[in-house]
Parts: sequence; structure tokens; C-alpha cells
Amino acid sequence: MLRSVQGVVAITALLAVSSCASIVTGSEDRVKINSVPMGAHYETNTGHKGTTPAEIVVADKTTLQIRCTMEGYQDASASLPPRMSGWFLGNILLGGIVGIVIDLVSGNYQTHDDEVVITLMKIVPVAAPTSAPAQP
Repeated sequence: MLRSVQGVVAITALLAVSSCASIVTGSEDRVKINSVPMGAHYETNTGHKGTTPAEIVVADKTTLQIRCTMEGYQDASASLPPRMSGWFLGNILLGGIVGIVIDLVSGNYQTHDDEVVITLMKIVPVAAPTSAPAQP
């Protein structure tokens, strides 16, 4: 009797973690957007707009494109593509075939880095060329 209970508990535990990435990370990620210097205006391909620092929510499958602007600085941009979630490996290691299928079909095997930092370069005014004094 004890062995059958242990067997049921083991199978239940394996099924519970069989779609690790979907359960642990869900279908969206929170991404912090920072800039150097802080206070830059940002816009994303997902429709988010604001001032850095900020935090936005992005779907796992989305490659996030961010463009930052600031008076006196050159515009700068960054791309944050999704990458494979470490939690997806839990399915492989634990033999969770059901979890692998669920994570692959849902796209939840993907995730993003937690933060992106965009550096804007200061615009340095170019001095007007001075003409050489006339030679006598």
C-alpha cells in the first residue's frame, strides 16, 4: 500500500513540473529599460512609451525593439530577442514530454533578459573652421 501511495505521489510530482517554463515564467516577461544618462524618452515596437528608467511587460515570443532619444544626445536603440528559458530545461531533465510539448506550442519556452541598458552618446558641437590669416 505504501509503495502505491509513493508511486502516485511521484507521478503527481512529475506531472506538476512537466511544463516548467509555462508554470514558472508564464507567457510574459517584465523587462527593465534603463539608459545612460537616465531620463531618456523611449519608444518600443510594442507600443510602450515613457521615460527611463521604466519597466514594461513583453510577450515571450516578441523581439523587443527599443529606441531612446534625449536632447543633446544621439538617438540610440537596442534589440532584445527572446532566448530559451532555463526552466524549459527542467522538462528535458525530468523527462516531461507533456511539458516540452506544452512549452513549445505555447511559446513559453522563451524568455527575455531582465534588463536592457541603452547608452546615448553626447553630441559634441563641431567648431567652425577658422580661416588662416592672409599672408603678405
